[in-house]
Formats: sequence, C-alpha cells, structure tokens
Amino acid sequence: MPRQCEISALILDREPRANNALMLSALSRERGLVFLFKKMSAKKTSIAPDLFEEISALAQMPTMAEETAPVFFISEFDSVKSRRDISTSYEKLKTASQIAGIVKSNGTDMGETAAMFDFVSKALDSIASSRNLDAVRLKFIYLLAKAQGYPVREDFFRRLSPSDRNGFCHMLKTPSAELGGLLEEARRLLDMLTRWTLENTDIVL
Repeated sequence: MPRQCEISALILDREPRANNALMLSALSRERGLVFLFKKMSAKKTSIAPDLFEEISALAQMPTMAEETAPVFFISEFDSVKSRRDISTSYEKLKTASQIAGIVKSNGTDMGETAAMFDFVSKALDSIASSRNLDAVRLKFIYLLAKAQGYPVREDFFRRLSPSDRNGFCHMLKTPSAELGGLLEEARRLLDMLTRWTLENTDIVL
C-alpha cells in the first residue's frame, strides 16, 4: 500500500495536464518545493486549490527519491487560507506571480523550509493588503538574500547614501500597507537592490 503523509502547502502555480489532471507547484512547510498531482473529475465536480491558497492534504508519497522537487498525489484537501483578493487586481496578481516564480526558481536552495513557508506567506499577505507592491518585492528580495547568507546588509546597505539608508530601514520596519506614499522611492530602491542581487548572488529573479 502506498505510503501517505500529511502535507501543508502554499500553491505557487497550476498547470493543466492530460486526462483532466492538474500539476500544482507548491511550497510545503515540511518539504520545501514540491509538486502536487491532482486528478480532476470529468463531471467537473472536483475542486482544485486556487493560486496562492494554503492547503492541508493527505498525500501519497513518491515511491523513490527524486532528483528535483518530489511529486505527491493528492485527492481531497482542506483550505487553510484563501487569497482570492489578489486575483481581483492585475498588478497584485503580477507581483504575487513574480514572487512565486522566484520561489520556484530557487526553491531547492532556499534553506529551512518552515521559515521560508512563513516568509513567503507573509509576503503574499502583504500583496493582498498593500498598494505599494514594489515595497513588498523589496522586502522579499532583501530578506531572501539575507536568509541565504549573502552580505546584503554588509555590502548593499552600506553602499546606500545616508538618506537612502534611512528610507530603506523605514520600509523594512513598516507594514507595506502603510507605505502607500512612498511609491517612487520604493521603485528606485527596488531597482538598486535587484541589480545588486543579480550581480552578487546566485538568486534567480
């Protein structure tokens, strides 16, 4: 009998497959980046997880070690947190998809899985509640680089002018929902951090 396990997962992407199936890219609290394969009913009575939804499911474990992210087979699942509000705005959906893409591209090297799960979950919550989406991405990339051990504070932060350091610190410490008046500054600092990350780390953006 196939082994089963409980899995908590945050849905990053959905890809339709043949025979009414879905392949879900997900970030698991327990196992990091995984793929969840779900067979859908031909009668359209099956329910699939939404993008960026957090779920809990009983999954059939892979039968052998995978070289990349493992594939788990799920049928029923419980919704833990829905983020349908993100899909009502093109810009919010675009930003959430960008963050999900970064997780997918770097997922096998993102370190401690439970902490990363909470980290990504908070970023998506911020997208749902904020109009300064560049500030959300700024925080996400900075904290990701820091969590992976890159000298983002020692190098990038110290290269900033005193006024930019103050602005950067303010954005890191302030909830993104309260940064609506700093759109231009967030965009400029995000561009600077993106360039530094591409030139000084192995993180794929």
